[in-house]
Amino acid sequence: MEKLFIDFHGNHLSKEDGNIQTTSVMHIENDRLPSINILYRDMPKLWLSLSKKAQKKHVEVMRKYDKGCVPWSSLKDFLKRDNVELVPKMGRPYALTSDLEIQILNYIIKMQELGFGLTVLQVRKIAHKIATAAGRGSYFNEDNESASKWWWVNFKKRYKLTLRVPENLAAYRASMANSHMISDFYSKLDSLMIQLGIKDMTDRFWNCDETGLSYVEKSLIKTYADRGETHTLLGCVCANVSWIPPLIIFKGIRWNDNLKTDCLPNCMVKLSPKGWINSDLFLEWFKFFIDTIPSERPVILFMDSHASHINMDVISLAKENEIYLFTFPAHTSHLLQPLDVGVYKPLKSNWATSLNDFMRENPGEKPNRTTFHTILNPAFIKSFSKKNIENAFKKSGICPLNKNAIPPEAIAPSQLTNRDN
Repeated sequence: MEKLFIDFHGNHLSKEDGNIQTTSVMHIENDRLPSINILYRDMPKLWLSLSKKAQKKHVEVMRKYDKGCVPWSSLKDFLKRDNVELVPKMGRPYALTSDLEIQILNYIIKMQELGFGLTVLQVRKIAHKIATAAGRGSYFNEDNESASKWWWVNFKKRYKLTLRVPENLAAYRASMANSHMISDFYSKLDSLMIQLGIKDMTDRFWNCDETGLSYVEKSLIKTYADRGETHTLLGCVCANVSWIPPLIIFKGIRWNDNLKTDCLPNCMVKLSPKGWINSDLFLEWFKFFIDTIPSERPVILFMDSHASHINMDVISLAKENEIYLFTFPAHTSHLLQPLDVGVYKPLKSNWATSLNDFMRENPGEKPNRTTFHTILNPAFIKSFSKKNIENAFKKSGICPLNKNAIPPEAIAPSQLTNRDN
């Protein structure tokens, strides 16, 4: 931004252009700075007048000399009372430039629109990540890998952000899974389909979600391995009844090639410390998704609003590849998400059957990570059938689009909390 320095002693303005400083009399809207001595009490008024005129020209006004003039702090206070924001910040510079802060702000807004409400800690960590990428990470705490609480307080104040306190889960679930929220979901989806021109193209609608597979058979209360041993499966299906190979996540840190023994062709197998999906693994899977699905664009990817699913890299990749991320209203995935509606329930049942078959054929052998795929494969193939996938999209009302797909009895418990705003 161009900077103009007011020189009260020489009664002129000096313009700073890079490393070269030239002195000249400047005209602002045909007004020349007076060539007479300026009275002490008139300096703030002159500053206010020049600052407001310079603001229209997107010029930053600064003081060149303090000696013998109105104190700098007094001038700043005077300008702030008149909402003039042209006074530069004194002392240490901001950790992030205004462009980088706007990038964070837009990301927060985008995440809110997608249904991913960010916590304060998540925003601070995102700020640190952006600052590090921009070579300004030294302004933040490298040990905690997050911006300071003081940065967040000022950032929130600068952009007038507010925090929402979440409601109790039971009340929130009831208020979200009502006819108004579901109707709003279908209306927005209908508008997006029409906007993209893909309403009748079944190959453009995808749904991804994860589920856990345990060695504990609840129906018979049988435990075939350690009770805490649960593995994560991330599946993805298309409305044209096709699917892509799943992502399997085992708990652990040290990789072993035996973890891919007998896995499905092109199946992704990864490790995480807790056996759950995280933002890094989802980003890796999302790149796999882009490379695996057909090249026709645009497509819509339906997903729930889990915090691990979305980060700035995923949003950027989605935009670059014409993939529109469409999330379900909170706590409505059991009604609207195709995988939950028609695929994962059969998968759990077929998994239990396959687990029983394995134990019958291998008495005395406990199932583990190296035999996981042997048990999973027949259950997966049977559950991800064309019929199940077609019925899942149809029953959820997504493809073909049917705003009346959810029966009234499914949302009857929430009618007392139904609201129109």
